[in-house]
Amino acid sequence: MADHRLTPHACSKRIRRKPAAAADQEFKRQKRNIQQQNVEDDGHRHRDWAVLPDLILHSLLGRLFLSADSSAPSTFASVCRSWHSFFATSKQCIVSTLPPLLLRPRWDAPSRAILFLDVTKKRPFVHEPFFDVLSTAFPQSKSQLRNDRLANSYICGFSHGYIITMDSRTNRPVLTDPFTGKDLWLFPPPPPNHFEKGAPPRKVQLAILTAAPRSEDCRIVLYSPTLLEGFWICKARSSVWSYRHLSITFGRPSQLILCRHKIYAITSSARIVIINVLFDLPIVKFLPEGCPRIRFFNVGPFITEFNGELLFIHCDPLNPLNPSSTFNIQVYRLSEHRLVRMESIGNCALFIETEGFVMARANPGRWGAKENHIYLTGPRYKSWKEVSVGTGLVDLPEFVPMGTWKMWPRPLWVLPSSCY
Repeated sequence: MADHRLTPHACSKRIRRKPAAAADQEFKRQKRNIQQQNVEDDGHRHRDWAVLPDLILHSLLGRLFLSADSSAPSTFASVCRSWHSFFATSKQCIVSTLPPLLLRPRWDAPSRAILFLDVTKKRPFVHEPFFDVLSTAFPQSKSQLRNDRLANSYICGFSHGYIITMDSRTNRPVLTDPFTGKDLWLFPPPPPNHFEKGAPPRKVQLAILTAAPRSEDCRIVLYSPTLLEGFWICKARSSVWSYRHLSITFGRPSQLILCRHKIYAITSSARIVIINVLFDLPIVKFLPEGCPRIRFFNVGPFITEFNGELLFIHCDPLNPLNPSSTFNIQVYRLSEHRLVRMESIGNCALFIETEGFVMARANPGRWGAKENHIYLTGPRYKSWKEVSVGTGLVDLPEFVPMGTWKMWPRPLWVLPSSCY
């Protein structure tokens, strides 16, 4: 009968097995801890972007906005979960610091020609597409801008990343992305009254969007000085237009901007017009209290929006008999129906095209401009005239008011559609 008693040799084997099993269990426990730690570290790695300083995040997103791919910011925000919230909360702040790009007609082009309306043709407006790009530090070049549609269409404005034109054949508003060439066609405004036989298509001079075209709140606002004087309003995806009459007693609007969810217009006589697009309310028109005197040879006046405030820019020649001289530039903000003079605009810079519009930019020192300064350019100028807001005096020795924007495209400030 076999002896099952433990021998010293068997005891040594049994003793050695116990620490081996314990070591195996300890190894498995450590492995589970490492796996759990890896999961936690993986989560921390996804949050690494979020713990970067805001300055670096703003710089990276700013580069995405200026890339050739206009969808890069939104695409990156959609795939990077830690950047999605930062992108949503910081987009407006980042966009307000991007350098401006000015798209303007080349006034000095030797072959430039304005073709007037020919009764034998159906195209009411024809322009030769000579466009110049005057930029401060914007990396986009003229070769990247696609302006084919601008050749035979009347340019009415730029809004939310799209140049708004009126198609000369169909009288339909067309939204053109100048960086991608993409067109969005909208429904045309109502034709002239049936008793207006032989009347030309309704001429639209100014246009603006209330939101990005993909938004349900997007409406297009057209201003027409011919036939029925006033504003035509329509949802971007609708064919139903509404009309708001505007009296032209004190001049016609020369500029449209969006501020505080309302459309603001300014006339040549400095009257401010407020159009509430969302509600069917009467148009408000007033001369702001404290408005400076408007002379015949004034540059502007202009309005622009910055940080939710409406800014009023007044450029007055010191010698009214010689407009090609020194101009005094004053900046105001609109408070209720009153203009308040601003001695400083803080970390902002204003860029003015004398035949076009104004753009306000924040933190311009990042790309070579100066804070609390105003930069001007215009026909015959290839660079910027710089003036401090505190000084307000700028010399424009060769300035000549062109006044031809009704027949020739007005200069436009453009930004990629991804910025809106």
